[in-house]
Amino acid sequence: GAKAAAEAALAIEMAQSVAHHRAEMIGRHAACFISLALMNLDAAFEHAEAALALARGLRARRFEAEGLALRADVRRARGDLPEAARDAEAAVALSFETGPAFVGPFALGVLARTVTDQRRRQEAMAEADRLLSEGAVSHNHLLFRRDAIEMAIDADDWDSAEKYAAALEAYTR
Repeated sequence: GAKAAAEAALAIEMAQSVAHHRAEMIGRHAACFISLALMNLDAAFEHAEAALALARGLRARRFEAEGLALRADVRRARGDLPEAARDAEAAVALSFETGPAFVGPFALGVLARTVTDQRRRQEAMAEADRLLSEGAVSHNHLLFRRDAIEMAIDADDWDSAEKYAAALEAYTR
């Protein structure tokens, strides 16, 4: 964890030293994922915010959707579900405007973990499954299934946890 965080920090520093905003944004995405995995939520939020600002500055709307999904995931981890759900809904909407294969399933997985409405959660899960079956960028398969497995475990729904774990295993095979 610490080594990965140091590598991400170095990538951000190097990108900043040559004013390569897109590279910095990608480094911030990595740093956010790492910080979130380590439950360093303040750092994760800082990286999500910085990545989102960079995406907006670059007018890179696909990456803006990713930044919103990341910020939503951090807010979810902090327990701020209303703000997380707002960010996740915005990420989903923007991903559909820009091509949902890029971050749509990831954003839908974060949305499913943040909403309290069971019907909306099921819709998000079904839509993510559909998008994955039609072809989506690799990170979506990993991130969405991570979220689906976590939700199933939280709900003591072992059949669904097994289903999503098997799908993840099949994809990574």
